[in-house]
Parts: sequence; C-alpha cells; structure tokens
Amino acid sequence: MKYLYYCKYLLAVVLCVTAGSCRDNDSDFVNRSDSKAYYPEDTWEALFEHYWDGMNKNYAMWDLEKTDWDEVYDKYSPLFCDLGVIETVMHNGEEYIEDNAASRKAKEYFEQIVTPLIDQHYALTMDFEGGTWGVTPNSYRIKQRPDYHEAITQTKFKELHDTYKTGGRITESKGYLVMQEDGVSVNGLWYSCMLDGNIVYYHLSGFDLNDYVFTGNEWAEGIIPITEHYQTLLNTQPDIKGVIIDVRNNGGGYTADLQLLFGPLVSERMLFAYARTKDGLGRLDFSTWIPYYVFPENNIRSFDNIPIVVLADMYSVSMSEVSSSLAKFLPNGRLIGERTAGGTGQLVGGSAVAGNFSGSLFKVYMSSCIAKYPNDIYEGEGFTPDVEVHPDFEQLSRNIDNQLERAIEVIRQGV
Repeated sequence: MKYLYYCKYLLAVVLCVTAGSCRDNDSDFVNRSDSKAYYPEDTWEALFEHYWDGMNKNYAMWDLEKTDWDEVYDKYSPLFCDLGVIETVMHNGEEYIEDNAASRKAKEYFEQIVTPLIDQHYALTMDFEGGTWGVTPNSYRIKQRPDYHEAITQTKFKELHDTYKTGGRITESKGYLVMQEDGVSVNGLWYSCMLDGNIVYYHLSGFDLNDYVFTGNEWAEGIIPITEHYQTLLNTQPDIKGVIIDVRNNGGGYTADLQLLFGPLVSERMLFAYARTKDGLGRLDFSTWIPYYVFPENNIRSFDNIPIVVLADMYSVSMSEVSSSLAKFLPNGRLIGERTAGGTGQLVGGSAVAGNFSGSLFKVYMSSCIAKYPNDIYEGEGFTPDVEVHPDFEQLSRNIDNQLERAIEVIRQGV
C-alpha cells in the first residue's frame, strides 16, 4: 500500500524585527534565548535571566496565558539572586548541578513558575547530580483531577488483547510490541483486528507512523504492516458495523498520521483545525491561522453512516487529541472515555522564535504552535467525551475492558 505524506501542514515562519522583551537585555533584534555563550550560567540569577528571556520570546501562548510574566520576573529574580553561585560537579566530562539547599530551593521556585502554565506539552528539565529533574504542567494538572487514576499500562492492554483473542472476540489480528529492558513489561503496542466479527479496531500506543515509513527506523518494519492491515480491513471486510481507534495512554506524534487513520473514513475534504505560531520576538507577534485538513484516501467504501469511535483517556495527549477532535466533529463520530489531557498545541520545527530552547544547565520543551479545533481552543482543558466512562480497575484485573465494552455498546446502538 502506498503512503502519502501530506506536507500541507508545514507553517512558514518569518522572523520579524521587533522588540521582544520589556527587559533591557540588548537582544531586541536577535533571538539569543538559545545561546549558551550569551548567557553564562554561573549563578542562579543568571540562569533565571536566561530562562525568563527565552520564555518571553519563544513561548507561543502568551495571549492565552493567565500567568503575568512580568510579575514572575519581579517576584523571582531577587529570590534566585539570593541563591548565589550554582555549585556543579563533573562526571565523565559532563557538568551536573550539585544537590544542595540552594538547588533544592531553585527546584521549588521553578515548580511554582511552571505548573500554572497552560501549555500541556511543556517540560523544564535540568541535569542534577543523581539524575535528571523535571517539571511539567500536564502531570501536575492530571493529578489535580477529582477522577485521577494511574494510567492503564501497555502491558495490561496486551493482556486484554490476548484474553479477547483467546475468547474468540478478536480475529484477523496483526500486532507489534516493543518490550522494556526488563523483558517483561511492554513499552509500545500497536495492533489492528476485527472485534466481535464486524468492528474494525486499531490500538496505538504512539503515532509517528509517517516517520516510520520515511526514516525506516528500527520499529518501522514492525509498525508499517499494522497500519496497512488496518486499511486492508477497512477496505475488504464485509458488513462493517463500526470502527474503534483506541488512543488511551497514547502520548501523541505527528499530525500527518491523521491521514493514515482517517483518510479511508472520510468521503470529502474535512477542515478540522487551524494552527498559529509566532513570527517575531514580541510576546504577541503571531502568524496568521493556517488551516489543517484531512483528505479522502484509499476509500473503497463509504463510512458516512458507520459509527466511528475514538477511545481516549486523561493520558491521551497531543496527536491523540487531534484524533479525538475528529471523533467529536464527524457527524458519525463519538469520543468515548475520559476528558483528554489538554495538550492540543502543535510541535512544528523550523521556527527561530517559537518552541524549544536551552541553556548549559537546563532545557525547555514546549509547543511552537497553538491550535483551534476548528473554532475553539482546548489547550489546558482537553476534549470532553460524548460518552464518559472511567476505567474499572477491578474489572481490568479480570481482563474485562469496561471502556471498550461501552464503545461496542455505542456502536451497536448506532450513532
């Protein structure tokens, strides 16, 4: 089967000559937020200055953000100044921050700064003596939910697959798994199959399907045939009653993968989102909104009157949420499970003024684009399911997947 990589989604970013910061840092016309030489980080104050300035120029969500970034500077700059010199140690030629009272207080300050941020892709990491330390708004927000629970592991999803297959409910199954170093736990799991005879089911623990196709990395040989099998089932199985795309505990991947999943399911071009990045150093220097589409591809039959379900949970983020949006907006689609994570922004490379930046002792990973689906922004909130179902861990212990069973019920009832 021939795969088509849709490059229609790439954003052109033009670096504008603007004033990017209210601070006098002599970098109004050049983005030095990723320049380690320009910011020697020998003190906690200097590290904070580098971090603050990088965020000031590169963060793509200032118009949505409730955090007052100038107030952050006014409050925390003197606090970091009081921490003094950064003590470091060397191990195998690499520099690490020493674990001491000052560095522990710095962690506390950064947690206070980072956790309220709206960008749910965001992660600040530092290499400390004894291991990498990091803080993310997403993990903090999930744990604040009243319905919080631990994620269903890919190991458990593999057990569920085996149980349903042994019981005859899963047939025509083709799968691929990646084991963790312990040789027991499952790290990645992809499989497509027929469920209960007439429902096409595809479980994905991650996306990047197009990346596997075009880079041919070590997982490509195993994963490419699973997507081909999914598309073959859609085109050849008689009397299909529904389609389930399962993105529970899926951390996302490339938006272009949407074409592989939904191209065979739509009968006409569908606008599902707009994306916008930064095009200058000022906080509110944004590009125009660029439309994202999914196009009909390889559709031998029509799925317009067949229920399409995306099964998601609070650990479904990024590309998993893009998939969830289509389930929400397709006339015959339904989103089932839990409210998604809220990391709906995009990660588009090539921008000099948006997204990731780093110093000699820290790294920031974050969205370079904000997206709206198609008219509303869900960043920090996530998509609310049409049918809410939380996992029943007592049933899961007996290898009964209550969320999947509810999705099957919805299909049987008709959308």
